[in-house]
Amino acid sequence: MRKIELQSHNTLPVSVIVNVMPNRERFFYKYTLPSIIMNNPFEILINDSLESAPKKWNELKNSCSQDYIYLLSDDFIIPYGHIKSFYELLITTDDSIAYCYPESYYCFPFMPEYHNVGRNFKYISKEFDEQALKENNYIDGSCLFKKCFWVDFDENLKRLYDWDMVLNHLINNKRKGVMVKGSEFLTFCLDEGISAKKNNIEDAIFELKKKWNL
Repeated sequence: MRKIELQSHNTLPVSVIVNVMPNRERFFYKYTLPSIIMNNPFEILINDSLESAPKKWNELKNSCSQDYIYLLSDDFIIPYGHIKSFYELLITTDDSIAYCYPESYYCFPFMPEYHNVGRNFKYISKEFDEQALKENNYIDGSCLFKKCFWVDFDENLKRLYDWDMVLNHLINNKRKGVMVKGSEFLTFCLDEGISAKKNNIEDAIFELKKKWNL
């Protein structure tokens, strides 16, 4: 694991954690990391091990020193001020809110034949809706969390662990998320993904809804 601390008087009290896959390292260090640095978080933690994604996320969280944790994928590029807009919204919320999430993103699949959409597209989320979240996951995993309300990823899941995490917040802890209006970023699906290659999405949805009795 690697930690980068930014030496600035006006850094945000945010730990950015990134699960980096070995085959995406060049893209991450050339494009994703600079976009994080210009957002001025207190620290950036990078896990490039070969362990499962849920395990890597949990290990990253345990190494965070700040009260807010921002999750980011290794093939995302975020604009200047992105994390600040999340932070400024989240600090105004009460204890019923555990995290905030983006409104939209532009996706560019490098291997469209393996992507469920198969072309460039813009994804638009929605305002938080409990029933809708139990039916489908409309919340992207690049959220800013209050560390005090963090719940660990389920390391037994091969897919949909980000959906499982927000369901855990909702069902077990009675906490919600809030959408950051106007927020957007770029995501580049550089490959078909390790979990996508090995695990059927329909089976994953069935198992997750069975777990939560949905």
